[in-house]
Amino acid sequence: MSTTTTNYGLTKPDSNDYYNIENHNDNMDIIDAQLKENADAAAAAITSYGTTATEVATTNSGGSAMTVSRSDHVHGLPDVTTTATTSEASLADGETFTTIDSIITDGKGRVTAKNTKTVTLPSFLSKALTGLSTASSTVITVTDTILSAIGKLQAQITTHNGLTSTAHGATSAATPSTIVVRDTSGRAKAAKPIVADDIVNKSYADQFAPWSLLQSYLTAGTYVFTAPDINGDASDYKIGIFIVGGGGSGGAVRSFYGGYRFVAASGGGSGHSRCFIMTVTPGAEYAVVVGAGGISVFTTTTGAGQSGGTSSFDGKTAFGGSGGRVAVSNDTRNGVVSGADGAQGSSGRYWNEPSDIACAYGTIDFSFYNIMSNMYAYNGRTVPNECFNPFSLERCLAAGGGANGYCDETRQYAYGQSVPTLDDGLSAGAAAFSVTPSNVTADDSTSVGCGGGAALLAYYDRNYSSTITSGAGADGAIMIYARKAVS
Repeated sequence: MSTTTTNYGLTKPDSNDYYNIENHNDNMDIIDAQLKENADAAAAAITSYGTTATEVATTNSGGSAMTVSRSDHVHGLPDVTTTATTSEASLADGETFTTIDSIITDGKGRVTAKNTKTVTLPSFLSKALTGLSTASSTVITVTDTILSAIGKLQAQITTHNGLTSTAHGATSAATPSTIVVRDTSGRAKAAKPIVADDIVNKSYADQFAPWSLLQSYLTAGTYVFTAPDINGDASDYKIGIFIVGGGGSGGAVRSFYGGYRFVAASGGGSGHSRCFIMTVTPGAEYAVVVGAGGISVFTTTTGAGQSGGTSSFDGKTAFGGSGGRVAVSNDTRNGVVSGADGAQGSSGRYWNEPSDIACAYGTIDFSFYNIMSNMYAYNGRTVPNECFNPFSLERCLAAGGGANGYCDETRQYAYGQSVPTLDDGLSAGAAAFSVTPSNVTADDSTSVGCGGGAALLAYYDRNYSSTITSGAGADGAIMIYARKAVS
């Protein structure tokens, strides 16, 4: 059996019904009538409310309910959420651009611009900062004006630029992970280097710097050495000590007819030396003793030289050189003398040995052998390695010159040793000798620790009164060195 629709009563045949043209036509009539009714109602509504924008007023406050109204009634519309879409454009200082002041909508809901406005940006870049103050450098806050904030920022920059020792925690100490700043003396410290490209500090560099003379004592006497603060930080450091004992004086001798005819005298030996390295503390005191040179022998006949005094530093010693020896005899076999001992020993002399040059710098001289007497004139003991200063890298020390001679009633012979000029421009004492009636005085040593020269007179008249004076040995020395990369 057929049924009808709920709203308009249209006939719906059953699946078992035969097709009925009348039912179909009835349905078409119902639809046609309802469409006509709807069209007429819509046209009547448009005529009643109007279609222009000036007839309709709308309000909407960012997502709140919107209303559409005329003078005679108001329509409420659903809540509307608006989403703004913005775009950016680069504008230059002082540039002009156009903005939309208002819009209208047509009857189909399309929006068009109604009024536009031309806007020119202010010329901020060329505007003077009138009233700018840099008196305050406090922290900028959200309540500051732009002018006030700029003033504070400039004050902070000026203050920071003027910092010399505290910016960013800078320090002159060797502090890890900090900025380095020089102290009031223009210095900054660094830790001991470990790898190849580390900065080298002075303490490390001093280990490889050459030794420099820190203090010297060159005159016999007793002193106290106070270690200076060479690093400026009261730290311990090493010093090198070179000790030299006093040089011995030369021997003095006279030959005359009827007395001792075959004579010889050796020069004084140089003082011994000693060197060592020790660690000292700034302000600590150390005892210093400089040994005196052997004094001259003043005689009318014969006298052996005097030994030099012992030098010491902090209890460590270097002995003085031996005094020159003498030999007198009426027998040619006994007219021979041995040299004096020292770091540089002096030469032994035989009565008829020719003149030559005294030894220096640890030279080992050949002992003179006399065939007639089958005797050696032995040289004094020498220690060559003591004749070099390892801190200044200079040679040093020499023995005094010896002398020898003979006389009888008709003949007088005398010989002696000259001395070389040493590296310091000074020398040991040269021998003095004469065969004419006169006083004879040998040379004193002028270079530290060196030996004095021997003196000899060979004159036949035993009644002639004369004085023979040997040369004095030089005082010893204490030389103190330190490694300093910067003096």
